Amino acid sequence: MVKAAAKLLPDFHLLWLVDEMKKNLPLELDFTNEAANAERVRTMYAHLDYLKVPKIHYEYTSDRVLTMEFCSGAQINDLDYFLLHKIDRHDVCRKLGALFSDMIFVNGVVHCDPHPGNVLVSKNDDASVSIILLDHGLYLVPGYLS
Repeated sequence: MVKAAAKLLPDFHLLWLVDEMKKNLPLELDFTNEAANAERVRTMYAHLDYLKVPKIHYEYTSDRVLTMEFCSGAQINDLDYFLLHKIDRHDVCRKLGALFSDMIFVNGVVHCDPHPGNVLVSKNDDASVSIILLDHGLYLVPGYLS
């Protein structure tokens, strides 16, 4: 389909997408890879008390099944949740900015799918706010592009 689109729309240079899908789709569909990425990020950012990466239940995980801890929260774009729980949007913005800036500019290990369904926010019992990062199937890591 992409090859057909590339012929119809030659100015869009779409063929790189085929190579990316060949390389990344097997990684995204291997849940042992996702579990390893989640553990790496949990360890790498253990110093960030506001970041929650759900724990993996390895005894119930395989390359085709991922079982992890349930973390309660709302999507990062659920402004009603922010208002209801009196969450400071600027605080969440600072936390997300710090996390992704560190991923991009310091560690070079970057979460490749940070849409609202994969980034949750949760108000804790002590009134602090946690960022919950989900879907660790695909990361850009140092040396990936070479």
